[in-house]
Order: sequence, then C-alpha cells, then structure tokens
Amino acid sequence: MIATGSHPFLPPIEGLKNTPYLTNETIFDLKEVPTSIIFIGGGPISCELSQAFSRLGSKVTLVGGHAILNREENDAQKVIEKTFHQEGVSLVLGAHPNRIAYDNRFTVFTDETVIEANALFIGTGRRPHLKKLNLDQAQVKFSEEGVVVDEYGRTSQKHIWAVGDAIGPPFFTHFAENQARTVLKNLILPFKSKKSTQALPRVTYTDPEVASIGVSSEKALKKYGKKKIAIYKIPFTEVDRNITNGRTEGFVKIITKKWSSQILGATIVGPRAGEMLMEISTAMFTKTPLRKLRNLIHPYPIENLAIRKAADLWLTQTLLKAFRKKS
Repeated sequence: MIATGSHPFLPPIEGLKNTPYLTNETIFDLKEVPTSIIFIGGGPISCELSQAFSRLGSKVTLVGGHAILNREENDAQKVIEKTFHQEGVSLVLGAHPNRIAYDNRFTVFTDETVIEANALFIGTGRRPHLKKLNLDQAQVKFSEEGVVVDEYGRTSQKHIWAVGDAIGPPFFTHFAENQARTVLKNLILPFKSKKSTQALPRVTYTDPEVASIGVSSEKALKKYGKKKIAIYKIPFTEVDRNITNGRTEGFVKIITKKWSSQILGATIVGPRAGEMLMEISTAMFTKTPLRKLRNLIHPYPIENLAIRKAADLWLTQTLLKAFRKKS
C-alpha cells in the first residue's frame, strides 16, 4: 500500500529557499507567537492559520491571488474577507511575490509593495510525496499529479495499491480515509468495491467556517444554462438561532436543477457550517431532492432551519411562480 501523503509546494520565488520559512509541517513547532507574520497563499490552510495567529496576537499580512479561497463561491469569499478586515488581518490580494530577503526579519517584495515581518508562512498548495519511492523501478505508473490507480485503488502493478494524497488532489484527510476503507475491503473480502464517486464535502475551518459540496453556481450555470438551474439562498439574518447567537454574518446557498430540485451543490458559511453541510451531503448521497427537505421536521431553533427555509423557496420561488405565470 502506498500512502506516503504529500508535502508543501514551494513556489519559485527568488531567495525563498535560503530563509527559515514556515509551512503547515513546521509552524506548530514554534515556541512562541511571532509578533508579525506574512502568509503567502490564499487557500484554506493560509486562511485558517492567518486568522488563528491574528487572534493569538500576531500582526498578520496575507498575500494571495485576486481573492482568498478562490475555489469557493464569491459571496463566501466576501464574508471571510470582511471578517478578516474586522479582525485586523491585512489582505494584499492580486500581488505576486517575486523576491524574498531575510536578515533576522523577512522582507517580501512584490511588483507593487514591500512587506516586512518576523515570520513567513508558505501555503501555496501541496504535491504528492513520491520522489524517494523509486516507483519507476517497481514499474508503477505515476505522474507529477500522483500515482495512477484504477477505480478499485490498484496501481499498474495489481498487487500494489495507493490511497490519499499519494494519488493526487484533492488533498483531504477524509477523502484519503474513505479511499483506505475501500482498499481495505478489497484486500479482505472476496469481491471488489469501487472507489466512491459521491460528491465530496469540504470545510475550511475559519471562523465562520466555509463548507461546500458539489458544483459551484458558476459551473452549474455554465453546464446547464440559466433556465434549468435554480439557486436558493438564505442569509442567517433570517434564522432565529443565528439571531439569538449573534452570528448572522453567514448564509446557506443551494444550487439545484430547477424543476426536480435535485441538489447539484451547496455552500454554507457559519460557525458550524461543516456539521450543517452533512444534511445536504446526505440528501445528495441518497438522491433526495431539495423539495423533500421541506417536509423534514427540524427542531426549533437550530441553524439547519436555514436548509428547510431554502427548500421552502422551491415552492414559493419556482413552483408557485410558474403557476402564477400560467394563470
């Protein structure tokens, strides 16, 4: 079994390799909180840790692309950006570091600005950990993306299997564990199981959390067209539990096929978005359309009522609206 994980990807920035930079594998070895720290990269790891270190007292600057969490819905990005601004995290977006210098302090040079700090974190993605395995000697097919496996988890050598980050993105612990469970069954049972093809939930553990599954609204509209898609959004300002908790900054957004209300994807931004997402994940797994969640009794008051409210919108915004047009 090949389960060697992945390692941080180092961008080709002049001077970087000669500095004591931090990654997600070394940052937890710090003995004290740095007074200032620069995060390069706007993905989940950088966003989670930049907020954490800001709350621990560091002066934090995050240098990223044109938007943070660029795989998420635009309105989810805006909530996190607003939260970071309110908490004092400086965002330098659309700037590309081209040189880094170190002399007891880090200096990051971009085309537009110069940033200094006592510590530097690199969070620009990960790559499969394969270089020292001599896979070519074992005649195991692989690429820069990872080890090549079939639908059962076998490599090109049928007695060798591979799971997790070693076979490439997405690099999620829960995805790796799911693959390992499948391979374990295939090793001990007389029949073979295929790897899961269900929609993969993901959570960025900022505060509020950003949880999503399936396709984005942009991809759904591009694939199916505007007339065949319905998008339902409930802001937490309309959910009593969030109002009483004082946490109304987020929302639930669900993308469906218009008439069947088959769920194609969803995004939740909120304090426990990951837990909330599993109701939608279960519905997608069981092929339960959103409209049926209208009839699922939710305890009052809980944050998941936002999902039922979104399901109610299928009736009011889609079905009844169509009847009114006909009449």
